[in-house]
Amino acid sequence: MSLTLGALALAAAAAAEPAAPVGEAAAQRQFDALVREIGDLRETLDSLQKRERGLLNDLDSCHVESELSARELDRVRLEKARLGASHLRTQHEASRSREEARLGEDRLARQLREMYMMGRSEEMAWLLAMDDPGELIRGMTYLDALAARQSVAVDDLRRSRAVVEAHEKNLRAEISGIAALEQREIARAADLEASRSRAAELVAGIRGQKETHLEAIAEMTAAAEQLEAAIVAGTQDLSAMPQMDVSRLRGALAWPVEGQVVEGFGDRVHPRFGTKTPHPGIDIQAAPHSPIRAVLAGQVVFARRFPGFGNTILLDHGGGQLTVYARAAVLNVEEGQVVAQDDILGSCGQFGPDGGEPTVYFELRREGKAVDPMHWLKKSTQHRREG
Repeated sequence: MSLTLGALALAAAAAAEPAAPVGEAAAQRQFDALVREIGDLRETLDSLQKRERGLLNDLDSCHVESELSARELDRVRLEKARLGASHLRTQHEASRSREEARLGEDRLARQLREMYMMGRSEEMAWLLAMDDPGELIRGMTYLDALAARQSVAVDDLRRSRAVVEAHEKNLRAEISGIAALEQREIARAADLEASRSRAAELVAGIRGQKETHLEAIAEMTAAAEQLEAAIVAGTQDLSAMPQMDVSRLRGALAWPVEGQVVEGFGDRVHPRFGTKTPHPGIDIQAAPHSPIRAVLAGQVVFARRFPGFGNTILLDHGGGQLTVYARAAVLNVEEGQVVAQDDILGSCGQFGPDGGEPTVYFELRREGKAVDPMHWLKKSTQHRREG
């Protein structure tokens, strides 16, 4: 919305008494969360930019840039909404103070007219015509009160005009602030579009150009080996979790995130190049910013970033049962932390690595071996397998 249209809308809304601010505490919590996430994403992006260049690293950088731009855009829009609400309140207060100043001017004008009509000579004649001393005293008291009322009215008018000037100054500052936020909003939206475009170009090259595709496959294989090594190393001397009979959990596990499975368990074969990529888990397409939850109580073995997988969490549930959650935009847990079933481990981003819908990668392991999670998760039409 342009500043002109925005000003018109705000002016129209200011005619009525604005409602009391609703949900300001929630808005502040949302703002604080955005600030924290922006800080984390900036640190991540800085770390990625220091790494050796590669297709996966470039794609990961584009993804983080998109998430960072999206959150900065959200923050600007939240600031704009809050300033717009403040502007409406200031407009109402300015309107009320203008009315108070107008009424003060009217009162002062009436008193001045009354004093003018009496005149000094008329006052003296009026007082001298009074024979009764009591009447004379009352007349003098009335004239003193009239003069005092005039002085009070002048002081009230001065204060009212000062309040009006302060409100007018605030209104000008708020309009300027809204204009600046609109420019920031345009800039952040452009940054977001540029990051998503770069990600789409990289993905298109990986999918359509054999040389680029083979390079990406090699990097993805190395990344998968790195994750596998971390899983093995992280679980060698563990488990603090009590042993459990995991066989009874088959078909009973809650889903880590609400959504639909878009990539099933098992190796993926490229339809054009015939290359095979290991895929020991499932990809679940989720709504932006969906919470990622622990399917069982467990201990966080690691919560860190891996090339090609993004922010990744490994939970040990005891009894040889492990779960892996990858592509989280935000992490809510730390290594060594014990979590309960359904605790939030993190949240997915606003976009997927390719700039499309966000996905969460989920893996389930028994005795170190990856198994198809679909056999262990609760059956639900909401999570049907696609493709």
